[in-house]
Amino acid sequence: RGPLSGRFVVHDHAVLNELAQVASLVIQKIQAEVVSREAGRELETVLNSMSDAVCHFDHDWKFTFANAHAVKLLAKPANALLGQCVWDVVPSVRHSFMQAQCQWAARNCKDVDFEFYSERLQGWFHFRGFRDAHGLTLYFQGITDHKARDEQLRQANRLEATVRLAGSVS
Repeated sequence: RGPLSGRFVVHDHAVLNELAQVASLVIQKIQAEVVSREAGRELETVLNSMSDAVCHFDHDWKFTFANAHAVKLLAKPANALLGQCVWDVVPSVRHSFMQAQCQWAARNCKDVDFEFYSERLQGWFHFRGFRDAHGLTLYFQGITDHKARDEQLRQANRLEATVRLAGSVS
């Protein structure tokens, strides 16, 4: 009844049991990684289908994610953004209200919501920033047309008020 007898001894069962436990843990880890990768791909698909531009920055303000809309607005390929500091990639926003808002959110672990005019893109954008343990996620969309409609409405209301005032005076 030794190792060559063809029979298992108690020690052999213990070794096989340990191997089975290790194999089970490895399989569970592989399955979790597959599920995680699939979830990551699904999330990326959802974020890329959004009309908002979405970027995530780590604590050093380096891009860790940029969806398709952000890549289009920034006019840079995704691989040119990832790992790069946003203030270097878009130097026109360095020392701007946008940078101040983002840094305030990161420092104070608070969300931000603000509008910013981009000289480079010649348009207004609405930004929403959400702080997380890994950095800041920024959602933004162009609102230039919306702001123009608001201004037209304000002017029409002022004109109406002026006409009413002139009518009441005469």
